[in-house]
Amino acid sequence: MLVRNSTAIESEMTAKNAGLVIASPSGEKEIKTPFKVTFKTHQRRFRKEDKAKIRRLKELKRKQRGGPTMNDMRDELEYRFYELEYSMQIPFLESLRLSLPAACDHYEWVKMEVAWVHFDHLPAKAVRDLFRFLRDKDLLNSKPGAADERTKESIRKRNAETRRRMAKLKEQVRSGQVDSGCV
Repeated sequence: MLVRNSTAIESEMTAKNAGLVIASPSGEKEIKTPFKVTFKTHQRRFRKEDKAKIRRLKELKRKQRGGPTMNDMRDELEYRFYELEYSMQIPFLESLRLSLPAACDHYEWVKMEVAWVHFDHLPAKAVRDLFRFLRDKDLLNSKPGAADERTKESIRKRNAETRRRMAKLKEQVRSGQVDSGCV
């Protein structure tokens, strides 16, 4: 390592023992001022234990999403939400907001009085809470997820059509073709 002072004398560093370095300018007496090298190796962003913990949390979230039964319940919940009148959709969204700390990540306002809820990303706890909300408001006439295969297929088709319609409406609002305040 080179050090320059006002007289442009170059110094060379010599390593005496493992951690100590003694500075000695060339042509002069050795200066016996030992100091420790402060260079530290690159710290990892996450330690291996932290990575394992993150992996376990991701696996737990994946399990919370549920299997095919939970997906059927999400489809049914989405169908029931869009069948509700606007006056009941607001308390439904309020219930969603109360059951999830980051509920705003799961729905967005497309335009005035039109909300687009992303049910495919909802955790199982929120799905259960929303079904409880529907049951408490007497809007649930059958057990959730109890529909036969034909009914489930028709619900999926309607939900796909609703998603396409919402995406189209969102694009129209963004481009200015539809006023965001109109009903």
